[in-house]
Amino acid sequence: MDKHEAIAARADEAQRILNSLLFNDIFDGIRRRYVEEWAELSTHKAEDLELGRDIHRRVKCLDDVRAVLISCINAGKVLQKEQSMREKALAGTKNLMNRVYNATGVR
Repeated sequence: MDKHEAIAARADEAQRILNSLLFNDIFDGIRRRYVEEWAELSTHKAEDLELGRDIHRRVKCLDDVRAVLISCINAGKVLQKEQSMREKALAGTKNLMNRVYNATGVR
């Protein structure tokens, strides 16, 4: 598998994961639980403040996981667009060469 195939495979897998009902149910459930815990904390107790910072880090990590998956998908889309542009450029070059050959009679 070359680099482009690996990027495309990762993009497909990331898309499959983000579309997974199981993944989203689990992910959203964990995030919701963290946010609920965070909302119940007191802002006056030192231990709650530290726990709040810890919960914030956990929520941020969850957001980072989703962001990395989206980044993989976007890399795959960029790759597809680049390949499409290369194919169009190649087709345009072939078309131009055929017109030149036909006009000049050179083969």
